[in-house]
Amino acid sequence: MRSTYLDYYAGSRLADYVTTSATLADGIGLLEARQPAGDMSDEPNEDYVLTMNITPGVAVTLDFGFGRWHGMAGRHNLIVLPPATHNQVVVDGRHSIRCVSLHRDRVARGFETLARSGAQDLGRMHRDHFDDALVCSLVSTLFAAQAADACSTGLLADDIGTHLVARLLELQGRLDKPKIGGLAPWQIRRVTEAIASSDAELFSLDQLADLVGLSSFHFCRAFRTALGISPFRYQQMIRIERARSELESSSRPVTEIALASGYGSSQAFARAFRRETGVSPLDYRKARA
Repeated sequence: MRSTYLDYYAGSRLADYVTTSATLADGIGLLEARQPAGDMSDEPNEDYVLTMNITPGVAVTLDFGFGRWHGMAGRHNLIVLPPATHNQVVVDGRHSIRCVSLHRDRVARGFETLARSGAQDLGRMHRDHFDDALVCSLVSTLFAAQAADACSTGLLADDIGTHLVARLLELQGRLDKPKIGGLAPWQIRRVTEAIASSDAELFSLDQLADLVGLSSFHFCRAFRTALGISPFRYQQMIRIERARSELESSSRPVTEIALASGYGSSQAFARAFRRETGVSPLDYRKARA
């Protein structure tokens, strides 16, 4: 059994159909493929594989060890392949897929936080396709970040990977929605003050969770509930706010500000700045001159 889904695909008969293959963070991989009709069955591996169909209306027959299913897979339909499982997948037409692989250890951390015991599977999500706008949005965000070679993609992937696991468990009814409030006031204060005092370095989920005595899994969900955005996104916003202040109050070159803000290049900084403000750093400085 190959260790990861990406390992399997790289050495399989389907390798020539892969258009994107990337490892973004510990236990998280991305794969995009444009494939012909036929047998698309995979060998067992150590990952849960979330697959999103991006071809409108293609007939699929599959069995992931939870019963045979046959039907039409629509655009953005999703299904989850469990780890260490022999499977059968037959697709009746040419099709394109996007896959996010999550190592079984990462998903297991989500199961370990549940008060209820039970088998570590996602039930109906292994039986047939399902729809969820939030899951599709998270998958699309990961692929967009990878394609843009976004700064700190690994931290973004870690954040989204944790959110994906939580969302899948919620959809399966294995995890209750976060309580109102999410974090206690002292926890919010400790985390936001730590982020504010950091010059440019981004904190990982584990580092932020340790500050308030939570697992990274629970912290990610609680932070979103409390502040309305992810920990990664919050840190990016703080970075851009500092950069805006520098652009307004100093004459430092944009490249210097980009590097001081923690970005690997002025191009990465410009992309992030435009996403937050709608304009480039240079245009922002000119408008404030």
